[in-house]
Amino acid sequence: MNARHSGARRHLRLPLLLVAVLAVVVGVAGPAAADPDISGEDGGVVVKDDDTSTDQAGGDGGGGGDTVIRIPRPYKEYKYVPACSANTVDNGGDWMCGGSTACPEPGDIRYRVYTRQHDADGEVADGADWEDAGVECRGPNDPPEGGPVQITIADIADEARKAAPATVVQVQPATKSFVNVPTNFFADTAPLDATVTVLGQTIGLRFVPSGFAWTYGDGATGTGPGVKGAAVGAAGAVEHAYGRSGDVAVTLTRTFDVTYTLPGGVTGTLPAPGISNTSVPYPLEIGEVQSLVTNDR
Repeated sequence: MNARHSGARRHLRLPLLLVAVLAVVVGVAGPAAADPDISGEDGGVVVKDDDTSTDQAGGDGGGGGDTVIRIPRPYKEYKYVPACSANTVDNGGDWMCGGSTACPEPGDIRYRVYTRQHDADGEVADGADWEDAGVECRGPNDPPEGGPVQITIADIADEARKAAPATVVQVQPATKSFVNVPTNFFADTAPLDATVTVLGQTIGLRFVPSGFAWTYGDGATGTGPGVKGAAVGAAGAVEHAYGRSGDVAVTLTRTFDVTYTLPGGVTGTLPAPGISNTSVPYPLEIGEVQSLVTNDR
């Protein structure tokens, strides 16, 4: 192996070791009162907004800052040392020995792996010392082990979309209306609670319907939840009169404000615009009312 090649390999691997150390540092940070960045479970669960380079904070799920809420748990710290005979857990500076490159995959580095137990407060556990966990070959893109589990707001939103209550169109009269006769539309407005699992963490969700967008199937649209059994022209009613007969398909898109509850009881709100879904098309027949003049008295 020539010196230039070895140097390039060494520089390639240094960031990996730094990342591993960084993950441990993140895992031991103390608790703080903010939202939506939370941690807990083995090594802590860190919840952060993945749309920004800094963690967001704010008591009700908004705002900004770099504060992280943590629900501490005991965890193992991992340390990777190039597998050279001269290296120890406290001194792993030799990257050029042949042993560190003896891996089946080109570009991988062979490491001696050490672990050390930490308490929930992030301190090294009483009597805990570095333990030899064997040898492992790792590539430049392999993530470090140990430390906090990374859960992003996008992860929670993905599961919330799957768990969101189905949206259903409700119509009065139910299956047939008539030209120039106002048809009444309404939607379910009740909140719904659900639970999802994200990377092994149970997260409670509360869906509160907050937006209602109607398409009536003839090019017209409307908004609002509507009122069941509303009289024509009643306050808050969502109604539409069709101008011609035929078959139409009505759809409703509901938007939900979603509050999540993480391990430890800390809550936050998914950022706007929340979660939305659209109903299956609702078939509605529009007929005509005709007058018939007779000589009957």
